[in-house]
Amino acid sequence: MGAQFCRGRDIIKEIETGKADWAKLFEPLDSFKQYANFLQIQAIAPTKADYDMWKGFTEANVRSVVNLMERHPDAYVERAHPVQRNFLKPRASEEEPYEHYWFVGLKFDMEKLRGDGRKAPNIVQPVKDFKTRLIGWPKRREGMSLTVASKKQKDLPDFVINPPAEAEEEREANMEAELQAGQQTETEKGWDEKADKTDKAADGESGAAHTSEEVGDTAGSKRPADDDAAEAGAAKRAKGAAGEVKKEKSEADAKGKTEGETKSKAKAASSMTADLVESLRRGPEVRGDLQTAAEKAPPKKQMIFIKECQELRLEVEAKPVVVTVETGYAEVFGAEAARGEPIELVHTKVAFFSWQGCSISILGEARVNYVGETTPMRAYANLHAYLEQERADAKAVGVRGPRVMVVGPPDSGRTSVVRTLVNYAARVGQRPTLVDLDVARGFFVPGALGAMQVCAAQREGLPEGVPLTYFFGARDVAQAPDLFSSLVADLTQRLEAREANDPEFRHGGCVIDTFPFSVTCAASYSLLLSTAQTMRADLVLVMDMDRLFCDLRRDLASDDVPCPPLPRPATRALARAATRSADARARGGRASRC
Repeated sequence: MGAQFCRGRDIIKEIETGKADWAKLFEPLDSFKQYANFLQIQAIAPTKADYDMWKGFTEANVRSVVNLMERHPDAYVERAHPVQRNFLKPRASEEEPYEHYWFVGLKFDMEKLRGDGRKAPNIVQPVKDFKTRLIGWPKRREGMSLTVASKKQKDLPDFVINPPAEAEEEREANMEAELQAGQQTETEKGWDEKADKTDKAADGESGAAHTSEEVGDTAGSKRPADDDAAEAGAAKRAKGAAGEVKKEKSEADAKGKTEGETKSKAKAASSMTADLVESLRRGPEVRGDLQTAAEKAPPKKQMIFIKECQELRLEVEAKPVVVTVETGYAEVFGAEAARGEPIELVHTKVAFFSWQGCSISILGEARVNYVGETTPMRAYANLHAYLEQERADAKAVGVRGPRVMVVGPPDSGRTSVVRTLVNYAARVGQRPTLVDLDVARGFFVPGALGAMQVCAAQREGLPEGVPLTYFFGARDVAQAPDLFSSLVADLTQRLEAREANDPEFRHGGCVIDTFPFSVTCAASYSLLLSTAQTMRADLVLVMDMDRLFCDLRRDLASDDVPCPPLPRPATRALARAATRSADARARGGRASRC
């Protein structure tokens, strides 16, 4: 970004001296001319459905390879710039698979490379980590493959340098136009539904007469002629009602009648048809054909637009709801939701947050569905940035990373904050340790506590890996407080033993999810206090409870452990409080103020 500001400054100077005009300032920048080396990412899928899923997931993770290369010491990458455009390779026939390409411009620090006595940069390890992360996607199907290769500018494919068509931009433009124009107006939808219902009812009458006649013939009975005439007349009147509805619709569109009048007539016609059908029913076979339109209707689909720094909040019960990010970018608990990938939700509460704005389609009915304009995500992002600085300082000094413990009452959002902080850290290449002390309903099985090193962001479920778990045997820590304290002490010793032998584990730090605090249980507070002291927490975050915040701040003051209150939606802002820095952890001294 700094380089582009300098480029703009140089162009302004040329304009002021008369060497260029203003049009030069607005010329699009060709990223392929800015770099001599590129990283080519190629995603291949055999079918259109697989292609949409695989492309969306890969695109959501392209930036992670940038972080991996910029952080790896042997890569010597001074700058990694993802090219904004991506390309779908033209297919010569329908049998060919879908191939999509992304490119990352690379600028190497050659001065540092030569100073270290190296001949060439080595990006093998960060590329391998990137491929492992994507190939290990649980939803990847057979035929979905990924290729990552280093390319010189002169070796880029011809369809990239001279693309025949911007397929991706065209798809996005068509989608935006469709969303803005809408499928039908509410009046047209109402008329179509009424007309379809009337047609189905008329068809049901004909089926009823036919079925009844077959049943009568099988039984050996002969129906009266006047009954046949009555049913034929009823079917004729039903079809006439359907024609009348369609005719009224066209007349309403032509003459501009009000929506209320047309809807009332459609309702009357549908009611008359339903009465006729009911009078002609002849047994269970016919009743099966007379199901209501609501029973046959597909799940309702709606499109929701989210502005920047807003979030869509959903509460889903037993009936599944499918959510898809159509345009833009969104994240769930800090993990990016791949664009175009359907996400099925059942028995859950979830929030889709967007930093730049996005559009999301929802297929099905959620119990709670609304867009929240006030969110705590800025506070969480600021906290993540602070923890990242602490991890960098810890790595420079050679001590362990920060240990953060999140406490609060039931349903205060403790687990959501823990998952968000862990996912943010994993997305930038860190490997923090997730410690779960919530024996009631934490990340692991109920009645157990444990820890796990997190290597990749996860929207839901248990992070990938093998956790270290301890069986507690109850869902309330107050039932056996001595046992709980003993297990926490043993878990802490094992974590510190691994920190001593594994630098990456040591620098990543810990994020600790605790059990819910209960005001009515005397042992609850004493266990929280002893847990913070046993695990030597550097920062204790208090969720939405002033009393607990004040008590912990008072009792942990002698241990130099700060306790800032952390907000929930529509509550207070994140307080800036003291924390133990990496230098203080190395010296074992007092906390520094920030």
